[in-house]
Amino acid sequence: MRKIERAPKQCPNGHPLGPGKVLVGWFACACTERGGHRTYDCLTCGAILYRPPHWGRRDYGNRWRQKRER
Repeated sequence: MRKIERAPKQCPNGHPLGPGKVLVGWFACACTERGGHRTYDCLTCGAILYRPPHWGRRDYGNRWRQKRER
């Protein structure tokens, strides 16, 4: 039996997630049995959804999203 993961239809801020509006990725983490989280980055507002939910430091997942200063 296959297990299908359903993608979210909108971000927590209400923006629709679909083709060209979301970046789907993987975040390696030790807080889950799977060894990480599927991530959904809203390209409109930058909100990140973690599946399964992340149970660690809240700033841990933002370390790659820092902008470089020029």
